[in-house]
Amino acid sequence: MTITIPLNGIKIEDGDYFHRQHVRCLAKYLRRKNPETGDPDITKNVREGVDGQPLPAIAGVDPQDLARAGWGVIFPEHQADRLRPLVRELLQVREAQADGLYRELTYRPGETSFEFLERYKGSTVIVDPKRIPFHLLIVGDPTTIPFAFQYNLALPHSVGRLWFDDPQSYQRYTANLLRAEARDTEKPRMRFWGPKHVGDPCTKLSRQILIDDLALDLASELGDKARFCAKLPPNKQELLDMLGGATTPEVLFTASHGLVCRADHPNLRDYQGALLCGDWPGPELAKGQPLAESHYLSADHIADDAQCNGLLVFMFGCFSGGCPQFDNFPTSPERTGEPLAPHPFLASLPSRLLALENGCAGVVAHVDCAYFWSFTDLKQRPQTALYRDCFRRVLEGEPVGSALNGFNLNFALKDIQYREQQLKERIFGPHAFPRDDQQLVNLWHAINDSRNFLLLGDPAFSLKRRSTS
Repeated sequence: MTITIPLNGIKIEDGDYFHRQHVRCLAKYLRRKNPETGDPDITKNVREGVDGQPLPAIAGVDPQDLARAGWGVIFPEHQADRLRPLVRELLQVREAQADGLYRELTYRPGETSFEFLERYKGSTVIVDPKRIPFHLLIVGDPTTIPFAFQYNLALPHSVGRLWFDDPQSYQRYTANLLRAEARDTEKPRMRFWGPKHVGDPCTKLSRQILIDDLALDLASELGDKARFCAKLPPNKQELLDMLGGATTPEVLFTASHGLVCRADHPNLRDYQGALLCGDWPGPELAKGQPLAESHYLSADHIADDAQCNGLLVFMFGCFSGGCPQFDNFPTSPERTGEPLAPHPFLASLPSRLLALENGCAGVVAHVDCAYFWSFTDLKQRPQTALYRDCFRRVLEGEPVGSALNGFNLNFALKDIQYREQQLKERIFGPHAFPRDDQQLVNLWHAINDSRNFLLLGDPAFSLKRRSTS
């Protein structure tokens, strides 16, 4: 029997899944890979950590207090003089808040996150803000400063990224961010949005676990059901209303398919990662038919006068945060590293939301394909602790960059488990232990599910900024 895995992405040209992975073929490919060809420093980082201390760690320091946690900016080497004026106002504010723990750093082409930390004499386990600040904002596109650098740097640090094509967008973003922090919302509202398409196992899981169940769990944990809502119809208009319209909350979480375009699509940057809405009939009824504009929400559907007012958005969906140049998820040993785009890029929808006159303060979204292993265990049983922990911390006022550390730690721990399983087979032979293709493939997916979340915006943004910061 051939077992296939449908991925959380729908092709814009025919309404089919982006691609399906055959478990046995993918397991064969993974066993061919040397377990040390990824980033072994991730394993080293976690193994050297302090027992019971989640990464990132700044012992005894409140991450909201920038005068103790520090704040820094990372420019591409030789581009600081050109980019600094674009974010000057934000730098001036953060420098005053960070007191003597403000730094401007540079990224060298080809440098790994650990080489970067070593060059600045930083630690890969416990952050010392006197050397490298805890909060770090990357100002650069993913061609100049790769996605992988941000993923791995976010293990010990709180990391976000800003990049706009329009220079004026930096000023608008800074103004929105500072207005949002000044509001100091006492009880921020959170809304959940996610469709469930007929005949689609992916959104059946995400709607039940990430939307309905998660909203109820948070309401029960924080004791205020009025602040959480997941019962709105998951259609395009309802989503627009929550992205700058009449029902805009302080925090919005979406779980849906992201649109996928072929690498030579003329509107690749405009539509890749757009959010598929409940208006789409689903894969059974609409397979083979191109998606209509009414089925999805993309950047050009966001009006100039949308009133997001410092909204914080979390998007679970394929390519909702950005697109790498090459496909990291092979469908077979023979089909690896196929091109997805001429070059890596940030998704247009979050960039648009951040650049509005009254735009968002931050967007957390997914780069590349998304699976359900970030909210289920390896046997596909519901497991939402990562999401509950992150949202609770954000709602209680923790900076968004540090609230994401559960995903980063999960990524590192799953990476260790995967490497150890591979290494065990290589040392003791393929027949020494029962080979479980499904578990190996699930574990590999779980690593990428946690790793590929990306924060766009200032990592020090908090819904409840304290005067000490």
